[in-house]
Amino acid sequence: MLHDLMAEDTATVFSSSYCPYCPKAKELLKRNQVGFTEITLDHLNPNDQMEIANCIFGMTQRYVPYIYIQKQRIGSYGELWDKHQNGWLKDLGMRTTKKWFDGCKIHLRGVLGFW
Repeated sequence: MLHDLMAEDTATVFSSSYCPYCPKAKELLKRNQVGFTEITLDHLNPNDQMEIANCIFGMTQRYVPYIYIQKQRIGSYGELWDKHQNGWLKDLGMRTTKKWFDGCKIHLRGVLGFW
């Protein structure tokens, strides 16, 4: 189910409300005109939060923002910045059909059965 929320031609940003790099990642996507959906993990109920975290991070180190573009793992803000620096994000923004939607956040309260 979580996989279905990720659009083919846009980004998905898993964030938290207290993360200093999450707004920077979203601003970088906007600047490059890359559409994205944000899923704010700390706005979910604890069970959903743990299930989603296990899906997107596995059992390794967990950090946000965690970014997928076109359903492919990009990683954190550092990897997104690298893609911005080498022009990949700008090229992607020119190719995508969906652009960023102001305030587009998904809250999955009570949803179980991911991917």
